[in-house]
Amino acid sequence: MGAVPVDEPCRRIERLDPDAGTPAARVIPELAGLLRACLDEGASIGFLHPFRQAEAEAFWRAQLTGRSTWLAWSGEALDGCVQLEPSHYPNGRHRAEVVKLLVAPRARRRGVARTLMGELEAFALGRGITLLMLDTETDSPAEQLYRALGWQPFGVVEAHSARPDGVLAASTFYSRHLGRQHRPGPRTDPPATWPG
Repeated sequence: MGAVPVDEPCRRIERLDPDAGTPAARVIPELAGLLRACLDEGASIGFLHPFRQAEAEAFWRAQLTGRSTWLAWSGEALDGCVQLEPSHYPNGRHRAEVVKLLVAPRARRRGVARTLMGELEAFALGRGITLLMLDTETDSPAEQLYRALGWQPFGVVEAHSARPDGVLAASTFYSRHLGRQHRPGPRTDPPATWPG
């Protein structure tokens, strides 16, 4: 676990490492409060109203296992978080999913999400992960952020997830290739003209 200072002197980034046995219990109440604050703002993040603190804490106790988690702090206040979930398949060791990028409503538009994503991407690349994927509600403010960070949409699924009020909404799926440029495989279609 390490705290990394960022541009603003009052903000620091901390990574919880599940493999190093990082004591995460101390941050579960703050993570639960962050999750509930984002849900109360209407974010489609997997849960419906009503959503109690105890439910949010139980979610985070399970969610912190097997994933690296980055936390953005201003003093003692948790500004945001994001997680990286590597693929568990042998043929997918080069890819991972970005999950639960959350920014406290009071801390939005201050570069928290951009900073968290930068830390996550650098960590992933350093471990040989070159393909990241995620999904988010279509036409949400988060979608604007991902596009600005260079993520590429690769599909939309209508009525994919329910908003906190239970109304179904579309989700857009994104990918981002890190490091060297993605190269397509060999061409398998026939040439324009056949010899002969």
